[in-house]
Amino acid sequence: MRYIPNSPDERSEMLRQIGVASIENLFDSIPEDLRLGRDLKVPAALSELELLAKFEQTAARNPARDRSDGLQVAPASRLGEREAGAA
Repeated sequence: MRYIPNSPDERSEMLRQIGVASIENLFDSIPEDLRLGRDLKVPAALSELELLAKFEQTAARNPARDRSDGLQVAPASRLGEREAGAA
């Protein structure tokens, strides 16, 4: 299953459904002294294709390319072809 991000309108509707005004309000029950108080230091987000390509590059460094369980993963470059055929 592919990741499909929610639009701002969809997020607002979800928050309305649970009776919260904002994402930040979901954390109101956590005491201030237990909160991090700063943004996490994480790399910038990648697009789905960039992430798949990164996974493919990482997998290519794995010396055990032949799997005994028969699992095969299509290269990211071929994913578009597969999805186009399914449409």
